[in-house]
Amino acid sequence: MTKPKIGVHATAATVRDTIATIERLEAAGLDTAWLTNTAQTPDPLGVFAAAAMSTGRIELGTSIVQTYPRHPLALVQEALVIDELAPGRLRLGVGPSGPRVIEPTFGIPYAKPTTHLREYVTILRGALHDGAVDFEGELLSGKLRLAGPTQVRVIASALRAKSFALAGELTDGAVSWMCARQYIRDVAAPSLASGAAAAGRERPPLVAHVPLVVSTDDAAVREQVPVQFGFYLKVQMYQNMFRDAGYPEAAEGTFSDRLIENLAIWGDEDTVRQRVLDMRAHGADEVLVSIISLRDDPAARERTIEVLGDLAKG
Repeated sequence: MTKPKIGVHATAATVRDTIATIERLEAAGLDTAWLTNTAQTPDPLGVFAAAAMSTGRIELGTSIVQTYPRHPLALVQEALVIDELAPGRLRLGVGPSGPRVIEPTFGIPYAKPTTHLREYVTILRGALHDGAVDFEGELLSGKLRLAGPTQVRVIASALRAKSFALAGELTDGAVSWMCARQYIRDVAAPSLASGAAAAGRERPPLVAHVPLVVSTDDAAVREQVPVQFGFYLKVQMYQNMFRDAGYPEAAEGTFSDRLIENLAIWGDEDTVRQRVLDMRAHGADEVLVSIISLRDDPAARERTIEVLGDLAKG
């Protein structure tokens, strides 16, 4: 079985630090540098445009750009910049986020998210893949003709079976977030495949998000996973996913040991390498790593990048 592609979430304290991190990930041999879009952080496509000038190989992926605040054709304009500066390297991940984020922050009603995402990626892929789009939907419309197709690949965030199926039907891949490994295997991968089959196309890649660190300090990892990722246990749509995955305690706000063990990866170098490789058996074509920070082990991040880079290089 071939190894999955490996990428790392690259956000740092400042834009300059983030660009330096992307350069470091490329030097280490990683396949992809990922950035997440929130209202509080710098625009990832702007950061990628700068990073494109100082890197030459590493893919640049958004996981994700929130769709409600930005019309898809406005996003196309930004993607065109990176497509010219870094041809073939942009993975444009988009998703609706959730009502707890969109409505109070932007004052935009979080209406019909599945329909919204379907229409959004239809417009995006028409413009970026075909070079032209003329679409009028229930929630979104767009009409644009470019000089020609681009090399940008459009992927979508997914959490439940319906969204994985939509990604399989319409996009160039699905990216999960905070899904336990058996949920990736039993729900995400089959749903992605069924959506692709219904559309008469091959299953696109599945990018699986994994909190990870190279560390044998079991207690420190178990302490930090709830601290760094506990927000998701407060969000209804994640609570529903965890319940469906067999972790009803998560819906009550508890990051149990068994959930941590099936969500995160840690251990010595050999253990981490093998568990990343094992993600293939769970249906993941790619692994998106959020490196778990350890207060008493500041060298853990660099050690983890080195191990993942070596694995990515094969």
